[in-house]
Amino acid sequence: MRSIATFFLVPAAVLAGCSVSADEAPRDIESNRAQVVTEPLGANVRAAGAERIFLVVDVPGLPTRIEPVPRDVGDDLAALVAALLAGPTANEFVDQFRSALPTGLVVNAVSRVGPRVTIDLTDDLQALSGDSLLLALAQIVYTVSDMSGVTSVDITIDGQQARWPTSSGQFQDHPLTVFDYPNIEVTRQPAYPSTPSQ
Repeated sequence: MRSIATFFLVPAAVLAGCSVSADEAPRDIESNRAQVVTEPLGANVRAAGAERIFLVVDVPGLPTRIEPVPRDVGDDLAALVAALLAGPTANEFVDQFRSALPTGLVVNAVSRVGPRVTIDLTDDLQALSGDSLLLALAQIVYTVSDMSGVTSVDITIDGQQARWPTSSGQFQDHPLTVFDYPNIEVTRQPAYPSTPSQ
């Protein structure tokens, strides 16, 4: 019987020693133990998600390119396009990401048939020219083609077929692919480890 009492009393004593007692009255926290957070919540939070949009980034010593950044939009194609048009987050903007897409650009419709996606936009996109237009088109094509199963993107303007330039300088009116804009995506190669000194 004594061994049973000891079996229950010893753990109870240990647990009592581990407990934290409540203060009888409010008290100030010592200044050296207080932690004050002055930065807005989310200021250093990176965007996350399995899906990606492509934004423009300037890499020193290289031509302007596009690079993928994550977005949490699931497999919703319309949400992915909306995330692309929303552009970089504040944190990405600080990291030198930007968008070549015009601010007033609006998506009229997004549809998919098999591996082909059609995006109907307002004519704001046609106000761009030269490298700005190539980068904007590449952003759209790379972003949408990054979705599983998509191989081509047809970009129409207010329901009408349009002709778009490719990196080769040729204009075409058939659906665009990432192969129409080669070498526009940034390739991040990990640095080779240094050889050990002899």
